[in-house]
Amino acid sequence: SDSLDARDRGPGDTLVAVAADALLAPQLRGGAPAPLPSDRLRAMLQAVVVLEAGSRRRTVMAPLRLRAAALYGLLGAPAPAEASYQALSIKHIQNDTVTGHFMLPVSVGLEGAGAAAKKHLDAIAELHDHHVRDAGESLFLAYEAGSYSKVLEFQAFGRRLARSNTRA
Repeated sequence: SDSLDARDRGPGDTLVAVAADALLAPQLRGGAPAPLPSDRLRAMLQAVVVLEAGSRRRTVMAPLRLRAAALYGLLGAPAPAEASYQALSIKHIQNDTVTGHFMLPVSVGLEGAGAAAKKHLDAIAELHDHHVRDAGESLFLAYEAGSYSKVLEFQAFGRRLARSNTRA
């Protein structure tokens, strides 16, 4: 596993996420007696430690980084939540899906995370603006090159962006 790139998954790497989930599961199940707040906090902190340890070798594993960002958000720690998320190097179209559906709610809900929330909102707005600005030219170039399937893909993408709840 040492020979793998930090972005590649090795054997057993996904077990780190399973271990973190197993630490949290008893606290989320409910039932009687209800878990004490201190037990929930302890489980969350233990899960974060497991996720961070697993992220040392595989720095770009989305299952670990997204879980860690969510836990940091629940713990009220905007800086580590943002750092864990930024390690994924989210790019252009992913801002509509991953950023809009995952990190934006975390950063908007945290006190002191206004700059991060603004950055995420700006990235989402840039994606939509870029598409509106360049859609016509992209369609024309694809049609002119005879890439008719690309024309259909561009149109489908435009419809998907228009229906996106991050656009609101």
